[in-house]
Amino acid sequence: MKILFASEVFPMRNSFTEHSLVSREFLTNISSMLHDKNNDISDARLLCNNQTLELLFTDFIKLVPSVIRLTESTSKLAGEALQDWSLGGLDAWKEYVAGKGDFAGVVYQELLNIHQLSFDFDMIVCWGENGVYDSIARKLDIPCLHIEISSTRKPFFEGRMIDCLGANGSASFKNIKLDDLKANLTPPGIDFWSAYNNIEGEANTEVLGFDDSSLTYWEDDNTLDIFTGKKIKTVLIGLQLFDDANTQRHSIFTSPLHFLETVIPELTEAGYKVIVKTHPGAIHRPINFIEQNKALAYARNFSNCYIYDQENDHRNYLSLLRSVDLVVVINSSLGFESSLLGKVVVIMGDALFKISDVYPTLQEAMKEDFDRNNYLDKLAYLTYFFSKYVFIDRKYLLKGAFYTAINQYWEDNKKSLLKYKFPVEAYIKGMDDFSRKFIVDSSKPTYDDYQNILSDYILNSPKRDDQIEEKKDCLILKRPKLKVDLVEGKSEFNIDSLYLLDGELYLNGWAIEHQTQVPPVLIILIIDNVVIHTGRASHVRIDVQEHFNLSHSTIGFRFRLPFTNTINITKLLFVYSDSKGELVDISTTL
Repeated sequence: MKILFASEVFPMRNSFTEHSLVSREFLTNISSMLHDKNNDISDARLLCNNQTLELLFTDFIKLVPSVIRLTESTSKLAGEALQDWSLGGLDAWKEYVAGKGDFAGVVYQELLNIHQLSFDFDMIVCWGENGVYDSIARKLDIPCLHIEISSTRKPFFEGRMIDCLGANGSASFKNIKLDDLKANLTPPGIDFWSAYNNIEGEANTEVLGFDDSSLTYWEDDNTLDIFTGKKIKTVLIGLQLFDDANTQRHSIFTSPLHFLETVIPELTEAGYKVIVKTHPGAIHRPINFIEQNKALAYARNFSNCYIYDQENDHRNYLSLLRSVDLVVVINSSLGFESSLLGKVVVIMGDALFKISDVYPTLQEAMKEDFDRNNYLDKLAYLTYFFSKYVFIDRKYLLKGAFYTAINQYWEDNKKSLLKYKFPVEAYIKGMDDFSRKFIVDSSKPTYDDYQNILSDYILNSPKRDDQIEEKKDCLILKRPKLKVDLVEGKSEFNIDSLYLLDGELYLNGWAIEHQTQVPPVLIILIIDNVVIHTGRASHVRIDVQEHFNLSHSTIGFRFRLPFTNTINITKLLFVYSDSKGELVDISTTL
């Protein structure tokens, strides 16, 4: 199979190199596949404009033969298509992405000539939406794969989404029927397993883990005073970029201001305190900065509105999501991230994860008798499906076998997909078959084959409901095939409190290694031989620092977790940087 990775050749945001990072990722994928002889990819090329190639030439000089340049005549026409983004450039781009306009016809003919004369590709892979690439793919009866960043961002898992029809609101996934998900899936429950499975990086200090969202409470934070005092209804509104395809192509809103003018008055009348979250990328693009400021100026006219800007860090962001009652977005990734935490979310535009009969309208969500339990039950199917089968690690895009599997899926199901019917059963089977064949090692390992917990943690961390087995000198985590060598007396620790209240488990304490006096890098809560939570010491304890005369104070842990089962045996596993740990029984504390 031959693959054409097609970067964007139309000038965007006053630049010809807007997709240089995309081209860099595509070249990395091409290099990996061409070096792997154990796949069905016979050749892969990148189509990009001259400006992008010049930018990447030095870093990818060995791959220059795999780059297809635009012809000189097309390059000149692309130069003529450049115009100020705020004075017609955005509208021209929207026309081109829809597959319309003179330059769209030029690129269409260029691709047809490439296929006939130089590189007879069997698949097109592009970033985002592009009606020209879709049109040539339909003409040649080949698949066009659209890649986008997953609907989760750091500190959540940030992967990739691949779709055979489009991206964002034009993706095939939005055609999924809830009944089809229910017929083919059994989600773990409505307590949002994926908040544990899908947030990465407990071992990476630059990326927060889920436990941090329960460590920082808004009533202890001076950023906003909205959560102090009596209980009030709160709503978080996420702003999006003015020139983003999600806003321009997949919503009724013409600007962030238009969006706020639509929702704030109705929320205010219903008695909500409103938090408007700015988009962190707006400050980097003048047109977005200007349009966002118009929206913020409007919001400041309301005494019940608060502004949450890009200076707030990820920890506060996670805590904020947990604290609000309602989230309202056009179609931002904030909507899916909030769904992972079980929030009531209103999506005002089209989104790839907005399938029918799951998300409420704004009016439905504000009703006092809104059936949240029914909503959560449906949301469990949606978040489970998208987190497990749709948002994937970008490393799999380096494998030729992945594109082969997607090509087979397209051939088997293109009639349904082109009729806007999503074949849930076939898609799940295809992804499961791929994972069994290329991702999961089917051999039965001995415990000697298990990796120590830190060596494989980033890709294979312990998750909630993982089973453990205690051996004489080590602890085995069966599903991730990890082990921890145990050393008795390795820790000094204290459990300040451990109790159940209203369906939640509260655990507070501190721990350090006896010899080095440094905190554990992982803290795993185990109840009745099942992993309940994986966290870390990220809470400041000045009292412990002073008692031991330490140079650091971040040695405490403070967990608040959904838990409704009965408890028999409760243990904590403290894992230190040498990959060794201590398992302590804290049952008597409860």
